[in-house]
Amino acid sequence: MARDYRRSRRSSSGRSGWVPFLSGFGLGLIAAFGVYVAGGYRIGQGVADCPQPRKAHGPQASQSEPQTESRFDFYTLLPNFEVEVPADESGPKTPARRTPKPREQRTPRSEPPRTPPTPAGRYILQAGSFKRYGEADALKARLALMGLHASIQKVKVGETVYHRVRVGPFPSFAQAEQAQRRLRQASVDSLLMKLGN
Repeated sequence: MARDYRRSRRSSSGRSGWVPFLSGFGLGLIAAFGVYVAGGYRIGQGVADCPQPRKAHGPQASQSEPQTESRFDFYTLLPNFEVEVPADESGPKTPARRTPKPREQRTPRSEPPRTPPTPAGRYILQAGSFKRYGEADALKARLALMGLHASIQKVKVGETVYHRVRVGPFPSFAQAEQAQRRLRQASVDSLLMKLGN
């Protein structure tokens, strides 16, 4: 059977949406007025009636009064707390002088070769710093295509706002160094930094 797909006009008027809204608004006003008349305006006034703690008398009272509230500024200090890591942090650049020791008459035992200690901590790579967010976002997308997790940090230096593109954090120096090599191969200069505690 054939069907008519022509749109039919609705016979309802435009007031149907306003009626429930206005009735709900009116009921809300009536309820608020009822709470006010019933004593709701006194909410919070009972706090002033609570007993206040007594102040101690004697030498201890004078020591505890001048204490001021400590204020923490770590939100502004942490973005500026960075430690640059030298290119080769795995060991000293000049070999230490050794004094010869007298040989002991023991049988030599084989010890595994010692690996140089790697510095513990968390490391990040700063791949760029841009004045425009769009440039920073483009680099972040390029790094994502390389398989590196990058983030953009907004920093204000003086009156200028910079957008830093950072890769990491990495739990070890070796992983950060490996990521830095990958960036260098992709022609992206980066700065290796050690995060504070």
